[in-house]
Amino acid sequence: MQPLTVGRVKVYFDTLAAGTERNRQVLAEALNRIGLGAAWSWLQEHDPAGMTHLMPAFFALDVDGSPDARVKFYTTVAERSASQLAARLAPFSDTARRTAAGFLENTAVDAAEALAQPGVRPTLCWSMTARCHHRPVDATLYLPFNQYAPEGGQTLGRLRKTLAPRHFRAIERLVTRHAAVVPPNEPENPFHWAATKLVRDRESLTLYISAAAVDAARTAGH
Repeated sequence: MQPLTVGRVKVYFDTLAAGTERNRQVLAEALNRIGLGAAWSWLQEHDPAGMTHLMPAFFALDVDGSPDARVKFYTTVAERSASQLAARLAPFSDTARRTAAGFLENTAVDAAEALAQPGVRPTLCWSMTARCHHRPVDATLYLPFNQYAPEGGQTLGRLRKTLAPRHFRAIERLVTRHAAVVPPNEPENPFHWAATKLVRDRESLTLYISAAAVDAARTAGH
């Protein structure tokens, strides 16, 4: 959790603008033009599953002139077990493989069956920079948190193990207030996604929540 500031600015490009059949071609051309064609080739060879399940319309660039500015695109996690996901990540990094396994274990109530559940699929984002143009430098795993831990108590139990006490207290108030006003049969967990980087800064945790859920929790607090 950080004070409200303007962080790293990103611009997103719609790779479907030229039609769905050209999605991969557009992405490949873009990466080649900015000097990351070798990283695209590496992914074609080492992550064929991800290249088959590209998430359309998500291609992002950091608005930053440094060699560490990130170029990112997103893929669907179609794997239906933790072992399958581990096998997908193994060619990239053993650290990434282990971090993903631990993140899934800490996030899902039933980690063994989470990836086999119907519903929203997790996302794996590949990140590249000009400093290392021949392969990705990192990957971020996004898990549908309120699908994997829908109840308020489950949510807090998982976040308590991860967050510093002062941050947890703020999150606890938000989750408790949201659970008090959420409609029946809707998740008490207000966070649609939980994400972590798999190699660099792998202790990081990013939680995603809608503005409507924040407003509802704020109203419940009055």
